Amino acid sequence: GSPGEYRVSLEVQGSDDWQLRVGDSPAKPGALPLQKGWNPILVDIRKRTGGELKVQLSSDHPHFLSTLLSSAVAPDTEATN
Repeated sequence: GSPGEYRVSLEVQGSDDWQLRVGDSPAKPGALPLQKGWNPILVDIRKRTGGELKVQLSSDHPHFLSTLLSSAVAPDTEATN
């Protein structure tokens, strides 16, 4: 299936001050507007609340998540998969 067929959401733990963008547009974490192809997702963590920082995608069709490729980059660090 294509990204538009499935509900994909994002959860952030360890911060209560963050913003989310998909492509060039602000997005709500409960329903990411993914399109077929490459979807740059930016999670701008502005303030940590303590504890481990965790960013997680979830979907109403978990098998769809296994088809996604991802890479995370923190400021001033190298990419990690």
